[in-house]
Amino acid sequence: MVLYTSNVPQPNQTVAASQPIINANFNYLQTWAQVDHYSSGDSTDTKNGYHQWVTFSDFTGAPGLGAGRGVLYADRDGSSNPILAYQNSLGSFALTGRNPSVAASGYTCLPGGVYLQWGFVTTSLNGTSGTQTFPFTFPNNCFFVTTTACFASGATPSSRATISVQHATAKASFNWRALSDSSNYKGFYWSAIGN
Repeated sequence: MVLYTSNVPQPNQTVAASQPIINANFNYLQTWAQVDHYSSGDSTDTKNGYHQWVTFSDFTGAPGLGAGRGVLYADRDGSSNPILAYQNSLGSFALTGRNPSVAASGYTCLPGGVYLQWGFVTTSLNGTSGTQTFPFTFPNNCFFVTTTACFASGATPSSRATISVQHATAKASFNWRALSDSSNYKGFYWSAIGN
């Protein structure tokens, strides 16, 4: 990297003398500006300075590898949100998750590209059934769905409730059927994990 030369041109310099230095300065500035450095690289070492941030190309996908290399890159989390990923000889892995929704029904992407979704179904559990659509369609698989029955406020949790789930091949929803021996339930919480 050519060092930046300050005080160019000097009053006593001819155009022929200052023009190559000015060109070198512009080349230096272009190279320096394309590196996310906190301070300028004022030596021949382009690694000089601290990184305040690093910018990745948007949604590049796995870039491929040379021999013995690992690569950081920006990838998609399944819904066009950028996530930081790492690729090595074993494959590609999401390194960071996605900020979770603060809604009562939502999802987040966990490190490694695993998705966690959750929600609440308001219903009587006396022989009811239905289909619950996920907030986000799993790109590949839904591994499992868990449910927890919820008593109405002030009710005594002394009754039994069963919520059966059928979800083996669904990526976008799951079917459920609820049975209980009490009308004190107001619905059930559910969570699902997949990739």
